[in-house]
Amino acid sequence: MLERLKYNWQSYTQIGHFMSLEVLLLGNQEFEIRGVELNYFGGELEVIGEDVFSRSFDQINPNGLPIVLTLTGKGVLHKAILPSEGSPIESAFPQIRQEDFVSQAYTYSEKTWVAILRAEIYAEVLSAINKFDLSVIDLFLGPFSSIPHLSESFSVSKYNFGFEGQLLSEVKGSDIYSDKPITFQEETIPAARVLAYFSGLNFLFQFIPPLSESSDGLNQEKDNFLEKKFLRHGGIAALALTLLALVVNFSWYNSLDKELSNLAFNKMQVEQKLKDWEAREKQAEAQRLILSKINYERFSNQAKIIDQVGSVCLSGIRLTSVNVHPLKEDLSKRNGIEFSSNTILINGEVESSGAFNDFMQRLKGLGITSALEVLDYSKTERSKRYEFVIKGDLYAQ
Repeated sequence: MLERLKYNWQSYTQIGHFMSLEVLLLGNQEFEIRGVELNYFGGELEVIGEDVFSRSFDQINPNGLPIVLTLTGKGVLHKAILPSEGSPIESAFPQIRQEDFVSQAYTYSEKTWVAILRAEIYAEVLSAINKFDLSVIDLFLGPFSSIPHLSESFSVSKYNFGFEGQLLSEVKGSDIYSDKPITFQEETIPAARVLAYFSGLNFLFQFIPPLSESSDGLNQEKDNFLEKKFLRHGGIAALALTLLALVVNFSWYNSLDKELSNLAFNKMQVEQKLKDWEAREKQAEAQRLILSKINYERFSNQAKIIDQVGSVCLSGIRLTSVNVHPLKEDLSKRNGIEFSSNTILINGEVESSGAFNDFMQRLKGLGITSALEVLDYSKTERSKRYEFVIKGDLYAQ
């Protein structure tokens, strides 16, 4: 079924469970929300529960999952230009002040597609989300996350896509939200789910990554959400979000991950788009030039260490966070971000000292630390469990 797409490689992101939401802007601070809850684990992508449709963020995400946000509708402008060495935002919209807008640019079908949105409108959406203590982990402007998956004229959300042969030629706005489902991988995707679903895929596998996010305001808003989540809740989710924001800002995977992404791209495209291969190859070459500058090795090693710690967590132990190379300073001090290299902090709860001692022995048996130190071991007031904090010195990587 469509709800259980299987892939043949291990996921390279630690954020696999999230809400993907399309927010259709209607004007006057009103909007419609359509979306879906996605979980990618063990090479399998699953749609959880019913599709979302609402005019408020209240109750649509009761579990507080991070959000992949797609903004469409009134105020989202887009334009196609020929690729150039200069700023695509400036080339497409030379009359705007870039600091007043959030923006993205994509290269696809021999063109660069540029989308912009006024920063104050974006801030209104973030304010509505922030009321419910939710975190935005990725943003897509317009409908462009859907174009790598289809090769003929179609409608998504309030947009009509036109193709000339196998190349995308135009994207036009529409007054009517499309009610036509789309066939993908021999399955039917309901119309209301299409754009949110494809944005979720693009977040996980970067089929068509944006060339730029030119607005400092966009990046700052992402960092603010991640910092707030980290400071208020801590834990694995907050660390993953913080790392994700940092890695995205510095282009977050290297040529090895590009090869894995190409395998995924080929797997999903060969069966239905053999004729589109030549155009795809040009896109892959543009991505390869970007990825050659990227260093993802350290983030990958951190994920492996976290997986190893989780593998020795048996009955009676509940981990609340595993921080590899943790921050030295409180982010609220605004003195810059600095990490403690070759250090791991493990927080959790345990039912008994016997289970804790067994856990310590299993950690030592992993062979990833030269020393382990118990920073805290105390009984919680709300239960009979004990909270603990373990510091480990990692072998140099």
